Parts: sequence; structure tokens; C-alpha cells
Amino acid sequence: MPEELLVEGGRDNEASGGIISKGTSSGEEGIEKPKKTSDVSVTITASNSATSVLEIADDVPTFKVLVVGNAGTGKTSLALRYVHKYKGITKPAVGYDFFLKSVKVGDKTVMKMELWDLPGSDRSALLTRTMYRKTDGVMIVFDITKRNTLADVLWWKEDINRKLIAMNKTVPFILVGNKCDLRKLNDESIEELRAYSTASGFDGFFLTSAKDNIEVSAAFDSLANMMLDRMVKAKIDQEIITLHKSRREFKFFCCW
Repeated sequence: MPEELLVEGGRDNEASGGIISKGTSSGEEGIEKPKKTSDVSVTITASNSATSVLEIADDVPTFKVLVVGNAGTGKTSLALRYVHKYKGITKPAVGYDFFLKSVKVGDKTVMKMELWDLPGSDRSALLTRTMYRKTDGVMIVFDITKRNTLADVLWWKEDINRKLIAMNKTVPFILVGNKCDLRKLNDESIEELRAYSTASGFDGFFLTSAKDNIEVSAAFDSLANMMLDRMVKAKIDQEIITLHKSRREFKFFCCW
């Protein structure tokens, strides 16, 4: 971990306002999702493989994203900024918050993202296998003005990985250093953080500000592309397996 990048200080920047649905730390069973939501659309620039989702998928897929990290890192503010363009001062969340957003490539909706904002104040009570069921992507957030929030990043990643591996599941992880409006990092420090992210097994790294709307959409859109690419690859792999199986059955039939 970079030694001299972070200093103590900063402000809490979590929220419970502007949410679609709210739950408790007992797991997904307690959630009552709205039957009809006023979700917001966003247009992303997807990779070539991601755009082929339109031909491969019969309907619009929904991906579950966990937004985790220590309390006060601004997780809820990031989600609110991405979904509702919210930029107000917020307070630490209690329980978990749920947000829904449509994602478009061009003018066509190709996916929906469920953002599960988990509070970081009581990690042991929250991190249950039930909460991680059907997870498709993870964003881990730290506060660049508080060194301890970066020190805990690997705890979050290892705990989530352990539970997902037990379910025979792997997902993309991105690391987000939030509140860059409060402290200016030099290029060397940024490169050290980027190298740390790569060495720690993250699939992407972003410096963001929920307050000033810096790189917030870029971080979520990057994760959206990663999940789309994985879905496409999985569907192509399944089609190849099905094709090989059909060929074997045809060959057996002809020989018989």
C-alpha cells in the first residue's frame, strides 16, 4: 500500500436520501423492492463485445453491484450522484440502500444496474453470503483523505471474494478513491495508487468526487462494461459447448 499518500481528516459523505428502497443488515430477504420505479437512464460507450448483447440477450439483463467500503467514504453520495445527479451534503447510512438505473448503448437499453449500498460501520454483521448472492460486480470505495480507509480495502475485497468463491462465482472489482476535491494528489501518488490497485487484483481504479461530479459516471460505466463483457463471453462459451454437443450427437446418429 502506498505509504505517504493519505492524511487523516476529511468529512463524512454518506446518505440515506434519494433512495428507491431501503433495507436492514439481515440480508436480501427483508427488502421490498418497488414494483415500478422511476429509474434513470445513462448512455455509455461500450466495447464491441458488449454491444453484441443486443443480439445475444432475449431481454434486458439486470446486474447487481455491491458498493462497499468503510463508513464515511462517500459510497451513498456516489450512488446518488450517478443515479439522481444528487450533490448535497449527506449523513452516514443505516442499513443498506438500493438504487436502480438503466444503462444504454446508443439509444437502446442493454442492462439495468441494481446498486446495493452497504454501510461500513458494522462489517461483521453485514457481510453475509445472502447479501452477496447474485452479485455481478463490486465497487470498493475509500476516502483519499483518510489513510485507514485505504488500509481496509483489502479486507473488503478478500471477504467478498471468499464468499463469492464459495458460490463458484467470480466478478469484476474496481477500486475508487473518493473525495478528490478535498485533496490534490500529484501524478506520482496517483500512479502509486494505480499500481497498488493492479497488484491487489482490482480490474480498474478511479479517483472521484461525488460533490464535484468528477469521474463518477466513468467509474460506474467502466464496471457496467466489464459486467456486459463477462455476460457476453459466458453466453458465447455456452453456445460453443451446445454446438459441440450437437455435433457429437449428430456424428453418433450418422454412425448408428
